[in-house]
Amino acid sequence: MTCEECGAGFRTTWRGRPDRKPKFCSGECRRLAAARRSREWRASHPEEYAAKYEAELERRRKATLDRAAARSCPYCGGPMPPRRRKYCGALKCKGAYHRERNREWMRKYKAEHGVPYVARYRGPDHVEKLNALTGSRSDDPARKQERWQRRRAQKLATTVEKFRHEDVYERDGWICGLCREPVDRELRYPNPKSPSLDHVIPLSRGGHHVLENVQLAHLTCNVKKQARIAEEEPA
Repeated sequence: MTCEECGAGFRTTWRGRPDRKPKFCSGECRRLAAARRSREWRASHPEEYAAKYEAELERRRKATLDRAAARSCPYCGGPMPPRRRKYCGALKCKGAYHRERNREWMRKYKAEHGVPYVARYRGPDHVEKLNALTGSRSDDPARKQERWQRRRAQKLATTVEKFRHEDVYERDGWICGLCREPVDRELRYPNPKSPSLDHVIPLSRGGHHVLENVQLAHLTCNVKKQARIAEEEPA
């Protein structure tokens, strides 16, 4: 017999109905022939194929929604379409899921070893020491501003020193380096007269984030100066 797909001859021991005789020499040729017939049908019946394709998409979409309606997120109650999902995908639910996993791992570790887990590079009072030195990383706006300015300086590939804004303010005697007027230490951002850190030579002009290149300034004075140097200030 001759394969209808590749044309190679093959032998068979078929003893059934004549109209059911094998037409292909292997399963691979059978799959290739089916794919070829499918391509030919799609090319000759484009509208019918498009309708069947849309119907299949709608069927799958409906099945997904049905599965979502049957399951709800254990953290927010929203739908969870994928079958293997543990949460709906929202960021807050993702955080809750991983916190729960972490707490469960901590409980198992303590039950197995008798003591709570502490990373090798941290001591039991690591958080307290860190907050005492740098302030809380989430609640102190001044510390956030310091980290943001250091990060900005690093992106501009300048020299970066780590210092506290209060040290610069005390060094300058709470006098604005631009208008030479006193700065009220009780005011806070976004008050126009609140204290801010000004770079004498702006970072965008090649200045460095070092103590010698920073000074105290009113927020409004700092904003008006923009990226100019003192010698370029308008009269």
